[in-house]
Amino acid sequence: MGRRAPRQRTTARRCARLAAALSAAALAPAALLSSCGGEPPELRAVEWRLELRPAEGGAYESLSVFANLRDPDGIEDIEALWLVADGAELSWTIDDAKWLRRDEGGETWIGAAGLAMGDYGSLPRGDYRLVAADLAGRRAERRFTLEATGALPPLPSCRFEAAPASKAPAAAQTSPVQPAAPGKAPAAAAQGKAPAAPAAAAQAGTAIIDSAWPETLLLAYDGAGALVKAAAARPGRNDLAAVLGAAEAGKAAALASYGYDPARRIGAYSWKTRTR
Repeated sequence: MGRRAPRQRTTARRCARLAAALSAAALAPAALLSSCGGEPPELRAVEWRLELRPAEGGAYESLSVFANLRDPDGIEDIEALWLVADGAELSWTIDDAKWLRRDEGGETWIGAAGLAMGDYGSLPRGDYRLVAADLAGRRAERRFTLEATGALPPLPSCRFEAAPASKAPAAAQTSPVQPAAPGKAPAAAAQGKAPAAPAAAAQAGTAIIDSAWPETLLLAYDGAGALVKAAAARPGRNDLAAVLGAAEAGKAAALASYGYDPARRIGAYSWKTRTR
């Protein structure tokens, strides 16, 4: 098998990180333990992006911010993160009840998505600090700058098109065929065989995406609203089974598209569209 090109590897990593940012539940420790160590936390890197989210009459801005953290006393020693905009005298607290956590390749990333103004207005431009503190009050911080965005592409859009319902020949049917719900394969028997294991994704349908962003992802959500998968997609027609994988396509109850400009660290969501 040939090696993936650097751009493919980079996009794959972004998909994995986005999945963490959009995950419905934080994988945080159930409780924080008292610490007697004396080492401060280490904030190795910060990944952030400005994101546009659809709203009635337009869109609003939010921030997604994640920190690559290490603590010699254990990651359970981290008490909270604070995102601070000193110039605007604003701050957001990200504690273990709110943060999203992902462990990958020996690294621990903790942060949050959807950090927005109380009135859903534009976020202040300028310098921000991400501060990590442990239970003993020791701190580490990193800074980044949110700059003016300039002209941006419109929000992406995503439309679902169900696959045509299909039936096996009458002679091969061993049980009645149930009508297929949108986004699910019909419960028909295979030709000449008894019904096999569910093949829901074989007739999963198509996502039709309109996006003018440099990179585009297809987002699949389950019936509870949790992200099933984020996968690189293209403007136009995208077969769900091919883009998401058979199993994930079969689980998708809603879809959305996500446009991203890596040079400007700006992303944009479409409205969700139901598949069933």
